[in-house]
Amino acid sequence: MSLPEEAQLDIGGTSAGDTVSDVLSGSVLSIPLDNAIVLDSLVDFEANIAQDTTAIAVDEGASEVGLVGVGGTHGSGTASVQFVEGVYQHVVVASLPDPPVGYFYEGWLIRSKPFDFFSTGVLIQHADDLKWYLLYEADEDQRDYRKVVITIEPEDQDPAPADHVLEGQF
Repeated sequence: MSLPEEAQLDIGGTSAGDTVSDVLSGSVLSIPLDNAIVLDSLVDFEANIAQDTTAIAVDEGASEVGLVGVGGTHGSGTASVQFVEGVYQHVVVASLPDPPVGYFYEGWLIRSKPFDFFSTGVLIQHADDLKWYLLYEADEDQRDYRKVVITIEPEDQDPAPADHVLEGQF
């Protein structure tokens, strides 16, 4: 799949030194609690209210990694993982251009040995700061999934990952 030229925008975003905690604390940007939308591949052209991002707490012991643009994408981001009190939490904060009509961003975690991967869900965008967010939680420790990938996905029924736009590895 080749992205339209307007999707190849160079936009501002988090810098390499910004952590998920910096972003969530507001020292990098202010996270709005309203006017949030989620792009949902199952609901065509409808907006849903995004989760309250102030409820996301990243522990000081969390592992963090910067996400860099791949495949000609000019974007950036930060991801964290932690396993605290029996809950695995994976958070992504990314600066990406709006996807073309009919596309959305999806997060993935990949384990190299034995090879496995799974979707962590669709990224949501807040209307005020235009950052993309993802929060994935599970009851089992999944810290052996060390690679983070953000893809741009067509709104189709294919569950396989499409084009990579951001990547990072813990």
